[in-house]
Amino acid sequence: MGRSHRQGVTPVAGGNGGHYVRARGRGAIGSALALQARGYGFESRRLHRRSEAVSRSRETASRSRSFLAGVLAGNSLPHVASAVTARRHLTPIAGRDSGAVINGVWASLNLAGACLLLRSTSNSGERRWTADLLAFEAGVTTMATWMLGSEAWLRTNSRG
Repeated sequence: MGRSHRQGVTPVAGGNGGHYVRARGRGAIGSALALQARGYGFESRRLHRRSEAVSRSRETASRSRSFLAGVLAGNSLPHVASAVTARRHLTPIAGRDSGAVINGVWASLNLAGACLLLRSTSNSGERRWTADLLAFEAGVTTMATWMLGSEAWLRTNSRG
C-alpha cells in the first residue's frame, strides 16, 4: 500500500507540496477540518476569495445605484422649482416649453426613481450610511455641475 492509504494518514489536497496530516480516528470531514486548523485551508481560501469578489461586486453595484439616485434627485430640483413658480423648463416629455404640470410630473418621476434606487441599496441591514452616501452626493454634485454649465454657456432654459 502506498503512503496515502495508511490508516490515519490523509494526503493534503490543493497543491501544498504533498504534506500528509495524521487524522487519528477522523473521517474525511474531520481531516479537512484538521487541515484548515493547521493552516491548510485550501477550500476556505478559494471560497473566501470568491466571496470577497462577490462582496466587491455588490458594493460596486450599490455605489452605482446610489450615484444614479443622486443624479435623479439633483435633476428633480429645477423641475420642482419650475412647477412651483409656474415657469417653463425643458423636459423630455414636452420639450422646451414644458409647463408647470409637466415639470411637476417629471420631477415626481425623477424623485420616485431616486427613492427606488436608494431603497435597493439599504437591503444590507446597515443602519448607518456607508460609502453609498458619498456616491449619492457625487451624483447630486455631477448633475448640479452639468446644469450650471448648460445654463451658463448654452442658455438651455434661461434668457439674458
